[in-house]
Formats: sequence, C-alpha cells, structure tokens
Amino acid sequence: SCAYNESVSLELTGVLDKNALEHAVVALVQRHEALRGCISADGLHVIIQDRNDIRPAFIDLSAKTIEGQQEELKSLARTDMSTPFDLLNGPVLRLMLVKLTGNDHMFRITGHHVLVDGWSLGIIMADISRLYTAYGTNSEPQLPRVHRFSEYAIAQLDFEKSLAHGEVEKYWLDLFKRPLPRVELPTDR
Repeated sequence: SCAYNESVSLELTGVLDKNALEHAVVALVQRHEALRGCISADGLHVIIQDRNDIRPAFIDLSAKTIEGQQEELKSLARTDMSTPFDLLNGPVLRLMLVKLTGNDHMFRITGHHVLVDGWSLGIIMADISRLYTAYGTNSEPQLPRVHRFSEYAIAQLDFEKSLAHGEVEKYWLDLFKRPLPRVELPTDR
C-alpha cells in the first residue's frame, strides 16, 4: 500500500556536485543493510541483497517558470507517493534530484515503512550529508559505526531462546489477558 510510503524533501542551495551525491547514495545503501532489503513472499523474512545500486532520478526543471516548477514538483510528489514499492524484489528506497536553477535543487528521499521510518530518514539524511561532504572534498568519510540489520536479527533470535525472553513474554501475556478497558468517548451524533 502506498499509505506506507515515507518521504522527505530537502531544498539544496549552492553549487551541487552531482557525482559526489551519487557516490554518497551508493555508499549509503552499502552502509545500511536495510536499504538493500526486500521482503520474502510469505512476509516473514527480510532478505538483504549484496548490492543495490540505487541512483537518484535526475529531473531538470530549470527551463520552467517558478509557477511551472511548483506545479511540476506537486505532480512529482503525487506520483512518488502513489507509486508502490516492489517489496519482494526491492529496492525499498527511491531518490529524486530536481534541478530548479543552476544553484537550487530539491532532493527527495522516499522509502517504504517496512524498512524505513521517520527516525531512519533522519539517519539517512545525516549520513548522506557526511558522505557527500567527504566525496565532494576527496576525503575519507567520518561516520560512526553502523549496527548492521543482520546483527540485530541474530541478537533478536538469540534473545528469543533465552530465559529472559520467557519472562518478558509472560509479563506481556499476563498484562493483556485481562479484558480490555472500555473507552467511553462523548459523541455528538
């Protein structure tokens, strides 16, 4: 469902190094396993692909009037948010770079909520910024260690086999075995 599409648009002002941005995106996707993920046909497993060379779609609106650009940006946003992701094959992330003028761009990041949420969009933006700066200045990116999705999955499976998991599960089952409270909300109709 397109209802699960998460998106953020960034206005970029100044000289843009398109190659550095593309390099940053490739490095970002390699850095974060979840961005190379797709969902098994039964919906029970996340499958991490070895590579997924996502590149931003590039659209040049610089020849249009400001009004024409605004209408086209609205149309692009509507299309982006109404285009479903292929969860079985991936990718679960789309990127779009729109040129408005020589030094003004709009960068749009859209991901499916199955592997991307508001918190991770913040991490994605921060990482792209650091990677872009590094590649634009021909320096080595300085990024914190990333916890791989597969490490989390293995830790979760190990936890499910532990005694502590049984205690946590019992707590929640005991808490919710009582009847659910009835919520009485006033209505006017």
